[in-house]
Amino acid sequence: MNHFSISKLLAAGILLLSCIGGLVAQQSFGGVPAGFTATTAELRSAGGTPVVRVLPEFNVQDFRTTQAWNKGQVQFKPLNIGRVVKTSINFARQAQPIELEYGKVIYRLRVSSPGAQAMTLLYDDFFIPNDGGRLYIYTPDRATLLGAYTYETHPKHGGFANEPVNGDEVIMEYEPGRTGAMPTLLVSGVGYIYSAKVDPQTNKLRIYNPGEDESGDPIPQIGINCPEGAEWQTEKTGVCQLIMYDEEGIGLCSGNLLNNTNLDFRPFILSAAHCISLSDKQEVEQKYLDKWTFVFHYEKPTCSNGSLALNRGKSIVGCQVRTFLPFLGMSDGLLLEAKTEVPESYRVYYNGWDRWSVLPKTPVVGIHHPMGDAKKISIANGPIRLSTWDTGDGEAGEKNAHFEFHYTQGATEGGSSGSSLFSAEHLVVGTLTGGRTEGDDFYGRLKFHWDHFAKGDSIDRMDIYLDPKEGGQARRLEGTWRNGLKPLQPVSDLKVQVSNTDVNLSWTAIDKNTIPSEWKVFYRIYRNGAFVTEVTENKYTETRQVALGDTSREGSVVYGVQVRYDYGTQATSEDGNAEDAERTSGKSDLIEQGAYWGNAVRTMTATPKASSNGVFVTWSEPANLQEVSLFGYPDPEKMEFISYEHPKAEFTSYRYSTPTRYNLTVRIASDRFVGEDSPTLYAVRLIPDTHLNLPEPEKAQRYTIIVRNGAERNDMLGGMAGVTYEQFFNVPEDWKPGEWVTVVLDKPFKINPMNDLFIGCGITNKDNPAGVVCVKGTNDEIRPYLDGFILINQMMVPLPESKYRGSTAPDEYHAMRFVFAPSDRVEKLKDFDCFAKGKVPVPFPKVKSYKLLKNGKVIAEGLTSNDYQDPTGSTTDSYTVEVVYENGGAYAPVGVSEVERALEPVAYPTQLDATAQLYLENSAEVLTLRVLTVEGVSVMQIDQPGRVVDLSTLSAGQYVVVMQTATGTFTQYITK
Repeated sequence: MNHFSISKLLAAGILLLSCIGGLVAQQSFGGVPAGFTATTAELRSAGGTPVVRVLPEFNVQDFRTTQAWNKGQVQFKPLNIGRVVKTSINFARQAQPIELEYGKVIYRLRVSSPGAQAMTLLYDDFFIPNDGGRLYIYTPDRATLLGAYTYETHPKHGGFANEPVNGDEVIMEYEPGRTGAMPTLLVSGVGYIYSAKVDPQTNKLRIYNPGEDESGDPIPQIGINCPEGAEWQTEKTGVCQLIMYDEEGIGLCSGNLLNNTNLDFRPFILSAAHCISLSDKQEVEQKYLDKWTFVFHYEKPTCSNGSLALNRGKSIVGCQVRTFLPFLGMSDGLLLEAKTEVPESYRVYYNGWDRWSVLPKTPVVGIHHPMGDAKKISIANGPIRLSTWDTGDGEAGEKNAHFEFHYTQGATEGGSSGSSLFSAEHLVVGTLTGGRTEGDDFYGRLKFHWDHFAKGDSIDRMDIYLDPKEGGQARRLEGTWRNGLKPLQPVSDLKVQVSNTDVNLSWTAIDKNTIPSEWKVFYRIYRNGAFVTEVTENKYTETRQVALGDTSREGSVVYGVQVRYDYGTQATSEDGNAEDAERTSGKSDLIEQGAYWGNAVRTMTATPKASSNGVFVTWSEPANLQEVSLFGYPDPEKMEFISYEHPKAEFTSYRYSTPTRYNLTVRIASDRFVGEDSPTLYAVRLIPDTHLNLPEPEKAQRYTIIVRNGAERNDMLGGMAGVTYEQFFNVPEDWKPGEWVTVVLDKPFKINPMNDLFIGCGITNKDNPAGVVCVKGTNDEIRPYLDGFILINQMMVPLPESKYRGSTAPDEYHAMRFVFAPSDRVEKLKDFDCFAKGKVPVPFPKVKSYKLLKNGKVIAEGLTSNDYQDPTGSTTDSYTVEVVYENGGAYAPVGVSEVERALEPVAYPTQLDATAQLYLENSAEVLTLRVLTVEGVSVMQIDQPGRVVDLSTLSAGQYVVVMQTATGTFTQYITK
């Protein structure tokens, strides 16, 4: 919690919204808009798509000032990050019809709100005819696509809101159904987001927070999938985020789906009254409540803050207020009922409650979304006491209507408001109101929410909703799954074992006793993000040649396993989806594990130092270095670069001043280092911008390497600040445009894999080139989440580069690569080799022991430290060390010379693009090339193929390319 000098409400105020960098969130049904396949000529032939411009009628900076939280004052207002700009758009009347060449007619309309960081559309009426009509919403660059929205998305006329998207313009595209009827889409407002940016990987809208952990509290937040959350995996699925709209702005709270005694799964969501009103009256109009959005299943897959949050895209829209108990004079309770049932396919838990116990059994637990982050857990061992919420200025809640205690693990923050307090019995007993400077949290008691303020008016009580069966007499109720539908379990204990010739995957099989007997289980295998095959056993093996056949990687490979459940005769309903009445199968989350398969250091030189007892011999750890390139490894001869200029980054908030350095960083998946001894950043490689004037050293633009790995308490700054490293360097005088510059860190930076990691370079902050070029043609759907963040001074979290006014950064990756070592104790070398290269880090080789040789003879074996006392040695002796690895030495190429390996044929890419062309390295060595289906059916054969093979005649699917040479047969899986 951001503890101010006196009490405050955690009224949330941080916005979490959703968008996508692929297909999306709410209840939508996928597909691709017809406009995506239409030619530019077709789209232009009908005239330009009409544009409706919705301009903000407020001054953004003035609104920021009036809505700011002021330190030292009681907080009675949400921290807003946007406003609803009113408009009136009738899609059916204003959209442009376009007839495509095959006769299909689509309707398109552009909506623009200049200057917005992100935007969303709010509808007074949203209805799509039940005839197969489909609505899509996407950005002009097609990077973000929402939909398809169909009749099933919102089967009744009324208010609605779609997820936000990055930028200040969207395209609405409608494909009429079989009757040709037009939809009713009456847009009454644009959600103008001025202080946030959509995270395309997680589908959530962040406040300058790509690390997802912008905590102002010295107590670190604990992810729900950390060991502390192991016993709460059921209850977490009922916890959701509330995206709230009203006349003034947009904000966020946390909520929880509750069970009721009728067991009818009415979608009751428990939260706090101050989330909807800071007075004693509920004043949010129903037209805004119709647009409130509830997001389920937003969490990180691992305990590390460096991992990407899971994107399951589960949200529903619209609600009604059933109970409102203000924090002034009452207990700060809010019960909402969503306007649509939570679809069965969302697989959520309806949490149980205890409204009777005076004090809950400890430890108590809070599950919440602080600061719009992925789901977190906080734990208090006690003591718990009854208390009264008091603002300190004469305004208070009902006496003893709150619990008061201090969390011993974790904390709450803005955005946590309304989250439930669970007793040790896993039952809900209260809702979060706020806290005080000494660290105590206050939760409104469910016992008071129940009927303590009942006056006959249903808005003053919760009992009639949560206990309709017994008329409010029930004291407690256990939670339940709907029809037993639990989240589909992923594999566990995934292991990747490599040898000189093969890789073996194994994992713990799904326990058939935990699923219906009619279900069948299949395991889908992925390599480097691409689907390979599907197996029924809990193991998989492939050859080294196949595994390392992707030319974008060298010495590293990342495997993933995903469970596919075939429901058989137990197919589940798709909640009314007319196109697919039954769902016959479902997929779990993908679990990944990397493998280091490059060379490894075998021998090292040891250094003797004279001592009173002979010599003391020491040596470094083996420098098994690996390089990470977020954009992969395109052909160096074909790489093209883009330079761009940026305006001076101005920052004028009360908290941060305009920086002197423009620190451009990218995000690295630090969670991949979890389990390593002491992973270390060893060096940074980059290609400088040719437009920087660098010929004279004394006048040269001085660069810095910049690293930020998590945050910590900084007493000098009076709060939290990023853990950073900075090193100055100059571009060499003989540097030529397009050449890589390698900077070895003076002091290797030891990485904390539990924190997010940003690395980059800095130059003077002024109007000039960005300092590093971008690599043309390297954009992908996750680039906006990984690349292009600015680190401001000691700011805890980098900001998106696109935030700054006038910034026009290209949509490509910056030319930066990063070299990592297994330890900060490896030898520092100016010239070094990287034995593994890939887009993400993989586990380093594990050293089992060392063998020490003196003058060529073994004097000690099985050493586990990096030193040895030799009582008979002298400084004139020659000492060497041999490294023994845990897997017996599978990292070094054995039985194949480097010359022979260099002549091995390789087919790439493994994922064909629209040209359907397959490239062959060392094609002259190939006598015959065959293409087989995964079932083994031959579909193509070419004798003595050239460097390029045209596969455009093949149907989409998975294939095996078999290349016969004079020395053997080589295979490669590809996907078209």
